Amino acid sequence: MFWTLFRRPFWNRDAGGWLAEIDGVLFVLVVMLYPMVFWILLRLVAPDYFAIPNRRLKVMSIIIVLVIALLGYGVGELNGRFLSCNDFKVSGNDLPANCTDAG
Repeated sequence: MFWTLFRRPFWNRDAGGWLAEIDGVLFVLVVMLYPMVFWILLRLVAPDYFAIPNRRLKVMSIIIVLVIALLGYGVGELNGRFLSCNDFKVSGNDLPANCTDAG
């Protein structure tokens, strides 16, 4: 998926030519296949999701997962408010380079 965002062809796209045309066609095909790839991954990772009886429960389960993921991201980004240098020492991990209260 990230290939489509950060890809760099081996040739100059501005020069045109048949390689640029093939690259463009393959790019469109890959983007068109994303929904199917997402569906296959969802079937493999969460097979019981498709056994949920109604649409409302399915939507609520997705919302719950997204809220938990966003909370986890937020705690990770703001970890200085939740952890101190002593927490790293007690757990046996290396102290971060920006630790100031390591007394």
